[in-house]
Amino acid sequence: MRELIASLRERRRLTINVSIEAELTPASEVTTEPPIWDTSQEQLAEANRRIKQLSTYLADTGWDIEGWAQ
Repeated sequence: MRELIASLRERRRLTINVSIEAELTPASEVTTEPPIWDTSQEQLAEANRRIKQLSTYLADTGWDIEGWAQ
């Protein structure tokens, strides 16, 4: 459960990072592909994958986590 909570916090942090990066990117530099040094989107995808994995595991073991990993 602690790992799930930490992963939820990390997802929140990465979501904020992605929003800030989008705001700070000049319109002339907006492309369909992220710069090679931009890993926030990849990290966010990994955090979402881990949250889903942990949620499934905890639910399968009987934990009531309804609404936690939204």
